[in-house]
Amino acid sequence: MSDLSPVNIVYTPLGKGTATSNRVLTSFATITDNLAVAGGLNSPRLYYKKSTDADAFAGNSSVANGWKYVTASNTSSPYSFTIDYSILRSSVAIGDVIQYFVIAQDNANNFSSLPTGASAGSPPVQNVTAKPTTVNTYTIAALLSGTKTIPGDYTSLTGVSGLFADINSKILSGNLSVVIAGDMTEPGTNALNQWDETGTGNYTVAIASDGSAHNITGTAVTSGSPMININGADRFTISGGTGSQRLLTFRNTNATAANTGATFQFTNGAGGV
Repeated sequence: MSDLSPVNIVYTPLGKGTATSNRVLTSFATITDNLAVAGGLNSPRLYYKKSTDADAFAGNSSVANGWKYVTASNTSSPYSFTIDYSILRSSVAIGDVIQYFVIAQDNANNFSSLPTGASAGSPPVQNVTAKPTTVNTYTIAALLSGTKTIPGDYTSLTGVSGLFADINSKILSGNLSVVIAGDMTEPGTNALNQWDETGTGNYTVAIASDGSAHNITGTAVTSGSPMININGADRFTISGGTGSQRLLTFRNTNATAANTGATFQFTNGAGGV
């Protein structure tokens, strides 16, 4: 009886990446089949390119403009890949968007991709001719760690150019210490999401006073909205001083008092250290 069952591919979409080195994806994709996933020249592959490169399968070197691929570095599920930026047409830089998808086949040439919709000739895995209708993406981001000051490095926690927006757009490469050195007005525009990390991970974001008393108010926060929204972020703390000190005062003072939202709101499982 013919084998008509497709290969099953599962992986968690990638978060932001860095431009500092090739991206190593250990045990990234779980790929299974009712009989066996093909190996050798037909081993699973991860295809990728910069979003600005051509939508073409023209060659797997930096000379060609289009999709590149890397083959799984191991022979059984979950499969590992290393995204090799050196074979892209140009080097990656902060802000670049990387598109990618994974393909695999079994020994009966049943071909699958994730996202679905890629097509290929025969033998399939060696001759991909079209990408999926929709591809996954991630953005090359800058690194962030060390000590920052507000006001100074930022003007607020939640503003458009504030601390939370910067953390959300970058990748933590170490612990981040934030010193509040003055009074601030918070618009409540940006929540703090769970940040992306590189290296050993499990980094902390710690906010504390510079040793003086400061007021953080939210007069311009949208009615009914929180002033400080911690959206799923763990290992985040705010300290008002040591011992009995209370050096940081947070008030959501929206003019419409009846509709003033929370001063602090913790959502999607957010927690402390």
